[in-house]
Amino acid sequence: MSNINFESITLERIVAKGNLNKAYKKVINNRGSAGVDGMETCDLLGYIKEHPYEISSSILNGTYRPKPIKRVYIPKDNGEQRPLGIQKFFAIVHEKKRAKFLKNIKLILDRRAPGGIAKVKEDLKVFVRGWCNYFKGAIPVKWTKTADALIRRRIRQLLWKQWKKPENRYNEFVKRLGRYTPSMEEYAYSSNRYWRMSNTPAINKALGNYNPEEEGWYCIEMVEGQF
Repeated sequence: MSNINFESITLERIVAKGNLNKAYKKVINNRGSAGVDGMETCDLLGYIKEHPYEISSSILNGTYRPKPIKRVYIPKDNGEQRPLGIQKFFAIVHEKKRAKFLKNIKLILDRRAPGGIAKVKEDLKVFVRGWCNYFKGAIPVKWTKTADALIRRRIRQLLWKQWKKPENRYNEFVKRLGRYTPSMEEYAYSSNRYWRMSNTPAINKALGNYNPEEEGWYCIEMVEGQF
């Protein structure tokens, strides 16, 4: 029978600095895998320094809530696999995962629209919905607004490129705004670069935040609103 004195094991002793340091070193030595937050062991020390005692304080004051478990499978000697749960310790999607998300968005919303606009819309929908479902509840609100602004601007750039001819652009303006304004022709015949044009007042107005979504485009805000 174990001779451990369980009465002496308290939350304070468990989250003590020395005990946490031992746990940290063990994770590093074991080359622990990232949880659903995507944080690698090489990034752990930096996070701890930026957020000292965040978890231990929440445990002691009773506000800590366990995060989702990521299921991974470890190979056994007999060729089979055993399931292992990896705890997600941090409630925010790691910066590297967010950067990778934006990189993929740029690839999907290539202004050349490879495969056609319908395919791009579907690819965007599948990617954004899948990413949001995976990181549900851990996506920073402030970052979401920044990411959605980028998504919408790249949609405007893509559409401006696809409309190509000035008369097509002019007709799209009238169709979306429902009226003629003198500046429409000026913008329609502009030779400025697509990315610059995607942020001009006229195109922003014609392709405002809600118009792209009404036409089947997706962004994070749309998906999270469905949860």
